[in-house]
Amino acid sequence: MFSKVSRVLVLAAVAANLAGAAVLKERFTAPVTICENIDSPQQCVTLPVNADTCIDLTGGLDPWNNAISIVDVPQGFACSFFDQFDCVSNGNNDVVFLQTGETNMFNAEGFQGPQNFNDLASSFTCAAVW
Repeated sequence: MFSKVSRVLVLAAVAANLAGAAVLKERFTAPVTICENIDSPQQCVTLPVNADTCIDLTGGLDPWNNAISIVDVPQGFACSFFDQFDCVSNGNNDVVFLQTGETNMFNAEGFQGPQNFNDLASSFTCAAVW
């Protein structure tokens, strides 16, 4: 079948691929910070968010449902915040799009330009941008 050298090379290639997959997974995880009060930074939580995964603000995140005023999106990511659970949009004013950096939800970018999305978000998803 395989010689000893061939087996070692195959195992090394598999290990390199697994290490590469771990690096990609880390690279596509975003630490997104959400704050429930614009004047109280201590009322924030930083969440590790996997790219292209919907986060519903329920369960342990329920205090932030319909309460987010500030969002900080890390470098290399963009996030969409929805006023409904399951990252669903039913119209033009129920979703905003946030780029890298801190965003005041009183003036967040929506389909039709800036809009007041303060205390409206119920779910969000993020994606890596290149």
